[in-house]
Amino acid sequence: MLLTLVIVYLLITIAIGLVAAKRVKNAADFAIAGRHLPLYMIVTTTFATWFGSETVLGIPAKFIEGGLGHVVEDPFGAGFCLILVGLFFAGKLYRMTLLTISDYYRERYGRVVEVVCSLIIMLSYLGWVWPRSLPWGWCSTCCLAGPSASPSA
Repeated sequence: MLLTLVIVYLLITIAIGLVAAKRVKNAADFAIAGRHLPLYMIVTTTFATWFGSETVLGIPAKFIEGGLGHVVEDPFGAGFCLILVGLFFAGKLYRMTLLTISDYYRERYGRVVEVVCSLIIMLSYLGWVWPRSLPWGWCSTCCLAGPSASPSA
């Protein structure tokens, strides 16, 4: 039953992606939905991106293990960072019609700095994406090996 639900979820996600792909005409459509999303959608997708599965599954264990001091950086630090960027930088960056932060560095410092910044961001995302992929591995283990299988952390 669980495996069926996971497969249905994946198929629905792929179908939504295929339907949405028909609306993509350029890089702005792909990266920022052509700047046509309402505020509630932007807030929701940003929240979902920053506070993914590792926050939901990992933070409670860290809290139980060490109390509030062990969970200061995530979600509190990340949430505070989002608020600060929104208050002080988002409006200015939005008016510049940039797609990525690397675009800002290209305009301000040139192509070489843009490429270096992009490489650093790509490397940092490996550490950011990896914890978000663990729950999928755990889910796959439970679906394929049965609920009695315990994933190794």
